[in-house]
Amino acid sequence: MAVSRLSNLGQSLKEHFGFESFRPLQEDIISEVMQGRSAVAILPTGAGKSICYQLPALLLDGCTIVISPLISLMKDQVDGLLERGIKALAITSHDTLEEARQKLASLATGQAKIVFVSPERLGNERFLYACSQSKISLLAVDEAHCVSQWGHDFRPEYRLIPEFHDKIGSPPLMALTATAQAKVQIDLMKGLGIEHAAMFKASIDRPNLWIGMQHCETQQARRSSIAWLIANQTSGSTIVYATSRKDCEELADYLSQALPPEYRKQVASYHAGMNAEKRTSVHNRFMSGFLKVVVATNAFGMGIDKSDIRQVIHAGVPDSLEAYFQEIGRAGRDGLGARCMMVLLPGSDVKRREFLMRESSDRQALARFAKVRDWVWLGDRCRRGFLLDYFGDTHDGKNPVCCSTCHPLTIPDSALYAAKTIKKNSKTTSPSSRSRSPDDVAQLLSDALADLLFEQLREWRAAVAQKADLPAYIVFGDRDLMGIAQAAPVDLELLAACRGVGPHKLSIYGQDLVEIVKCFVATLAPGSLHQTAVVPQMEAKREKKTLHQLRKSAAALLAAGSGIEEITKRLDRSADTIVQYLCDWIATAPDDSWKEIPRKLLGNEDYRIMSAHFASMADLEVPLKSIYQMFAGSFHYDKLRLGLAVWQHRDSRSKLGPTG
Repeated sequence: MAVSRLSNLGQSLKEHFGFESFRPLQEDIISEVMQGRSAVAILPTGAGKSICYQLPALLLDGCTIVISPLISLMKDQVDGLLERGIKALAITSHDTLEEARQKLASLATGQAKIVFVSPERLGNERFLYACSQSKISLLAVDEAHCVSQWGHDFRPEYRLIPEFHDKIGSPPLMALTATAQAKVQIDLMKGLGIEHAAMFKASIDRPNLWIGMQHCETQQARRSSIAWLIANQTSGSTIVYATSRKDCEELADYLSQALPPEYRKQVASYHAGMNAEKRTSVHNRFMSGFLKVVVATNAFGMGIDKSDIRQVIHAGVPDSLEAYFQEIGRAGRDGLGARCMMVLLPGSDVKRREFLMRESSDRQALARFAKVRDWVWLGDRCRRGFLLDYFGDTHDGKNPVCCSTCHPLTIPDSALYAAKTIKKNSKTTSPSSRSRSPDDVAQLLSDALADLLFEQLREWRAAVAQKADLPAYIVFGDRDLMGIAQAAPVDLELLAACRGVGPHKLSIYGQDLVEIVKCFVATLAPGSLHQTAVVPQMEAKREKKTLHQLRKSAAALLAAGSGIEEITKRLDRSADTIVQYLCDWIATAPDDSWKEIPRKLLGNEDYRIMSAHFASMADLEVPLKSIYQMFAGSFHYDKLRLGLAVWQHRDSRSKLGPTG
């Protein structure tokens, strides 16, 4: 029975999810529902709430129903579970009649282990009938604060949950949320009918987040500061929150011009005034890694579950500290460092927001905004401490990356610096290697080599994610890839011991990953890890040259008449990697050698058909799967990737005009 499986929870965690150990409170919460009791879990963003219901769902007999407020959030969860070989589905309003019928049949016959639905679905007769035919072993309620009228995201539909819970036989109910003040906690438990359930509450502190405030005197200073912050963020993605649709569009336009050239096609706006197709396109491109910066209103909401967001910037004041905390919670979900900066014109921003809220005559909202006003004019008080006090948490003041009061960040005068100048000229200084011991220098070199391998693994991940039409972090998160890079596993047994590599992912990606590591190790000079006189910067330059040479070699072999299969053998790389090398080479080819691609790899007639479709598309920056479906599967993914690379390169060259 379920109790007998409690002793094997750690083993099950590793087997299904590839994690060696639980995060704080996860095991306690799982044990509670495995023993047939309901539970309330208040865990900060990034603390692993989803594991709390996903793991018991796999261990309990029957199906787990998960109530979630957003379709995009459901989709990402289902994609991640399917990628791990777990049978999951989401029943949404976007389904066709046939899709809905098939999903309900999977629920009724017990084929699905985890089923996601919105709270509005709970009153649907067909859904209720399918539930009645299945054994429901667990009911999980995500974003459970939505049931409370005191919460900032009150959803009346959540009040349907107690009746639905009774209809499916009252299995254990797990309520999960990231933040909830004391009165919201009480209201939440009462609203769900679980007043006597055990509550598990972790500290909401996110020690990996630096929390800052920048006051500006002009709109131009604000925009320049935001551009500087983005240009000086070395990795990952950025969300910029603005307070109106107009502000979103104007700031996105400014950033597209002010940022360095490599960013300019990677900035987009997102707000409720855009049509659904455009919003979906921006969301998908951001989640897949094709967009680095999104300037959004709070319409870019709870569905953002992306592990590598390194920065959240607020270009205005939020309605409440609850909303603010939820929005900055999208940064650093992988546990790595992230920056959260509010960049304000403090007087005008606060007055404008307060005026709009007074017009609504909502006393509760005004009371919450009063705390935001205090936050803006906090003076020399610790910002992290203020937030934790507000949510009833404690702060020991020992965080090494605390806030802008305790650990200031200086943004240069916008009148003297442009973002692209800072990006180009900024240098990171560090103590001379002469002052370090040989062991220290060896460690620096080892870290630098791990960083290089990490970048190669990221390139591989991007190609895999694009081909599968998945967000890159679902294939592997940055934290998982960095663990692989640091371990440098040269066989499947060593890879299996790495964080995030469960049996399913090992079977799908194992050989590719081991091959990448082996090739990387083979390119290093013998004994380089012990040659402490070689500085990391020299190793970095040498490795970048090696990648460049590999791309050139792939192109040279192609020119000599080799096909993809032959090139994979000659260069000892996978077909996916060779196609990526050729796409990278096409994008930077200085001459016309790329023109041979259509004839040699695509076929002139096939390329003519592709290019006609590409020319008719308003937006080519869509998931590759969408283009694949447009051609009804007539062309393989690799062929489409190469065709698209040729088309985009030819199009960019034609816009430049004749070259000679």
